Amino acid sequence: MARKRKATAAELTQSSADDLMEDLQSVLEDAEALLSATAGQAGERIQQVRARAEETVRVVRDRLTTAQEDLTRRAREALGDADEYVRENPWQSIGVAAGIAFLVGLLAGRR
Repeated sequence: MARKRKATAAELTQSSADDLMEDLQSVLEDAEALLSATAGQAGERIQQVRARAEETVRVVRDRLTTAQEDLTRRAREALGDADEYVRENPWQSIGVAAGIAFLVGLLAGRR
């Protein structure tokens, strides 16, 4: 039987960020669909609201793209820094991991 590989904290963080980006993308798509559905509505007030909504969707889409690029860049830098630290300080890394495992064991044993 093959064992399932445990996800690292960095992978979980990246997964959460990816999920958030997908959710925001879905909200934007829904807003765009709503704008398309109301395109035939007449009236000055509706046109003003649609114009503001279209501008907001455009701004949010731009910010989302920028945030996604920034998050990806920072995550890669953090992973690189962590990898470099572990390679330069293997015994300290093992000690820190053992200490964390000990604390988790203590906390889990109390329950």
